[in-house]
Amino acid sequence: MADMHEQEFNAKQRLEEGVSLLDLVEKCPKVDGEYRIDEIKNHNVYLYDTGTSWTDVRPKRRVSQVCKRISAIVEERTGVNPEIRGSGLSQSHALAVNALPAMAREIQERPEVAEIFRSLSLKIQPVARTTSHDAGMTRNGGSAVSGQDDVTAETVATDLRNYSNVIVEGVAGCGKSHLLEDLAEVYEGRVEVVVFHPSTSYEDFVSGLRPQLDGSFKGEAGVFVDMCERACNDPERDYLLFVDEINRANTSRVFGDLMLVLEASKRVDLSDEAEPERTALLADSSEGAIALQTLVSLDNGSVRKYLRVPRNLHILGTMNTTDRSVGTIDLALRRRFHWITMEPLSGEQLASELEEEGAGVDSLRPLIDWYSETNRRLKEAVGPDARLGHSYFFGEGKSAADIATGLLNQLKEVVATFNIKTADVDSIIGDGAPVGDERWRIHLVGQGLGRRPEIQKVPANESSDADGQGASQGAGSEETSTTAQG
Repeated sequence: MADMHEQEFNAKQRLEEGVSLLDLVEKCPKVDGEYRIDEIKNHNVYLYDTGTSWTDVRPKRRVSQVCKRISAIVEERTGVNPEIRGSGLSQSHALAVNALPAMAREIQERPEVAEIFRSLSLKIQPVARTTSHDAGMTRNGGSAVSGQDDVTAETVATDLRNYSNVIVEGVAGCGKSHLLEDLAEVYEGRVEVVVFHPSTSYEDFVSGLRPQLDGSFKGEAGVFVDMCERACNDPERDYLLFVDEINRANTSRVFGDLMLVLEASKRVDLSDEAEPERTALLADSSEGAIALQTLVSLDNGSVRKYLRVPRNLHILGTMNTTDRSVGTIDLALRRRFHWITMEPLSGEQLASELEEEGAGVDSLRPLIDWYSETNRRLKEAVGPDARLGHSYFFGEGKSAADIATGLLNQLKEVVATFNIKTADVDSIIGDGAPVGDERWRIHLVGQGLGRRPEIQKVPANESSDADGQGASQGAGSEETSTTAQG
């Protein structure tokens, strides 16, 4: 094949046609220590083994799964562990094949490894994206990528680079908070985490007065200002402020007049400034700076009144759409964020993910099918925010009982939050979650405001009444109750 150094952007076309991993290692342009194939963002990735009769034609929506598969194949056939770290193949502005250079030495020294990389090939296929409204807006305002079932740390990092401020919304348990673990690798640890709650204030987040040991008060920086300073001091690298449960606080009061300088167009680029001038806090007004409500006192006794937000500081918020007890984000702030809706995995996707993780899919298949069907019914009868998350299926040593407990506890919350009628509950859960020789259901106890959903365990061969109460009276039935929150 022609040298990829000369083809530059044509490398994208090569991946659409299929290209061997050996060619990627030897011929892709090398940028900042990584091998990059430009202009590849969000695609299905297929892995082929042309050297044997085996071909993996299933799309790997998460490129980290492709990387794990490559690692496993090399280790199985040669005994060499490539030690592919992190996501390996990552999707950002480019498809960064940053795991493959780690194999360069093995490829040179061991012909059998080189042969495997020659036979393995990748092929990509663009994934169509849809938005929740024709205008590209979510129900929460702001630009949207709704129904995006390939949300990964890499795709979110891409959006953060494009928009600076991003909110990922979705039902409980769909993997929003799990993004943090993967993003920490993408940002190489340059991450700060804060969890919003009803008592979070501007003084906590931006700047406020703090009591001192001598009884006086001093203006000190909050986590946001601290992150601005860190990013200003290192303008060549991106930093991430991860705000979990962003809508649990009064966001308008927490951000205050920062809303102006949060916009990507109002951010400042300090990469061309001299190192001593790379600071977020200023004594005097400057272009792109905003006056702080509380002045910040530095250790040297000087005071800073103005703040500027660097371009390389990214803000990612997560929002639980199931919880109706928390506040909303007003339109002025919504417009300053790019919104992504993270969907629960379908049954087929979940089974594929579990198989990649090495879980016993066959033993969990009945529970996966029930989860998938229950989500379909919840979406039709109640709405998309009532669906169950898939995270309960993941975790070392998880049994069917462990998974069912998590799913039904969330379902109890949904029933209480959305005030679902008894007849609708029964039609939604069907025969119940299959756990061994039992079926686990939701049983509603009481009436009106005192009504409470409880988990009910019923022998699988025992039929239940339409309202679920007949099952609780059957022989050998066991009832476990937990009060639903909300």
